[in-house]
Amino acid sequence: MKLLATILSTIFHPLLMPTYGIAIALYTSYMRVFGDRLLGIIVIGVLLTTCILPSLGIFILYKTGHISDFRLHNRTERTVPYIINFVCYIACYLYLYRFGIPNWILSFIAGAIVSLIISLFINRYWKISAHMVAAGAMVVLVFLMSIYRLMLTPYIFPLQITIILLAGLIGSSRILLNRHTIGQVGAGFALGAMCWDFYFSYSYKTNHRQFIFIMKPIVSIIMGSTSDLPIMEKAAKLLDECEIPFEMLALSAHRTPAEVEEFAKNARSRGIKVIIAAAGMAAHLPGVIASMTTLPVIGVPHQIGYGRTRCLARHRANASRNPRRYGRNQRSPQRSDSRHSDIGAR
Repeated sequence: MKLLATILSTIFHPLLMPTYGIAIALYTSYMRVFGDRLLGIIVIGVLLTTCILPSLGIFILYKTGHISDFRLHNRTERTVPYIINFVCYIACYLYLYRFGIPNWILSFIAGAIVSLIISLFINRYWKISAHMVAAGAMVVLVFLMSIYRLMLTPYIFPLQITIILLAGLIGSSRILLNRHTIGQVGAGFALGAMCWDFYFSYSYKTNHRQFIFIMKPIVSIIMGSTSDLPIMEKAAKLLDECEIPFEMLALSAHRTPAEVEEFAKNARSRGIKVIIAAAGMAAHLPGVIASMTTLPVIGVPHQIGYGRTRCLARHRANASRNPRRYGRNQRSPQRSDSRHSDIGAR
């Protein structure tokens, strides 16, 4: 049992957990449309800044005699290694920010930085489980991605069950190895969960920063939730093949109307030329966006069969009945249809 506990503690070491978390966020959400090559580069960068470089620093401290144990079992020796981790996590945050990673993913690293600072002060007086700090953040990551509909449906239930079981196994392993008490394990889990929950909720509700991959986007792809991804990712792949810089956001005209309004009114000033928006049965999202900007808005019906026919009919009826909602410069339904076109009508 102790061998299994050691293996679990090694595989799910705190230095590896940020890489696992970022990989989950990228590959199980709408971010996956950017392809394995680009996402792989991002994950490798996270691994380098949050695992390899801190491990190298700790190894140097061990070889020079500044710490007696490479695994940092002595809480009084954790101060300098934690400072090294702090610097590396800041570098990771800046690295991801440079790529234009959405704020809800950046909050995972921001929460790790805050929990690291708090753990640094706690360890001066009491030992807390760093493994469980990371495990708590991972559990909250998976569940909040599910709650805010950022995670693709097929991954939700399997990942929720898996992450809960892993968190329990990691905590049990630390207790079995006599590294921590139950209180230290519970405190670590609570700290990681609270720090990341706060930063995730704040960043998601206040700023939907899009993924732009350094290049300035000229096309914006908008969808109400990740359930629209199977349709919208086709547009993303076509733009990628044509080497047209684009961005992709998840904004809902029902759940986040203020963010939709802010996006629509600022799109032209950010250099956006065309907006592609997922259109449901009532075509609310493209309709609301078109009413607040003079940019061309392309509505993409995502229903099939009879539902898609109804969606197109409602989409055209909205533009014909109230063309002013589809642009301030429009004077006729015909011009409205030309600006607010439908993909999939054929």
